[in-house]
Amino acid sequence: VIAAYPDAVFNKAMEEMKEAYKGIEFRKVECNLARPGYMDDITKATDDIDVQIVINNAGYICTGFFADTTKERQMDNLGCNAVAAVDITHHFIQKLQAKKLK
Repeated sequence: VIAAYPDAVFNKAMEEMKEAYKGIEFRKVECNLARPGYMDDITKATDDIDVQIVINNAGYICTGFFADTTKERQMDNLGCNAVAAVDITHHFIQKLQAKKLK
């Protein structure tokens, strides 16, 4: 399961992984980890499987001085780089513990 911002880079990466690892099922979840709603997308895509490894590798960067960057961009940065990792990890560890798969 790979969750990422929907763009051409994500599409290409998914195509390349499917080609390189033909025996593996990939699930693509297009979502914005900086904004509310991404957990609904991730949950819908994973409800029928047991996810036992989570790699939180998403990143968002704001360049420039803090005072010159909008609060919205700063909050997106925080949401993607910190909050999403907590949400995603908490969701899957709860499922694993409930099924005694941890």
